[in-house]
Amino acid sequence: MIKLTDKEGNEFSLEYTRETVATMEGLGFRLRDFTETPMIMLPLAFKGAFLKNHKGIKQNKIDSLFNGIKNKSQLIEALADMLVDTYQTLSDEDETSEGNVEMEIL
Repeated sequence: MIKLTDKEGNEFSLEYTRETVATMEGLGFRLRDFTETPMIMLPLAFKGAFLKNHKGIKQNKIDSLFNGIKNKSQLIEALADMLVDTYQTLSDEDETSEGNVEMEIL
């Protein structure tokens, strides 16, 4: 999770879920393009990180927060790590699964 605090003292908790990443993908986000087309993917990734906890935030506020961050390379690295972790949840073993589905690969 990334925590931001603006100059007015408002706090923002940025994180992803499978649902928020799916929404981002619907808007054109592609993890594989994150480093190849950062001018497109970075703003989508940053905006998408607000969807879970701050869905109604206006784009101009998101832009203001992004522009106010001093260490953007650290931000980019943190966003990328959070995205990879979220994608990884698709293949993680679910410990709460009942295990009542049999699978056979032929």
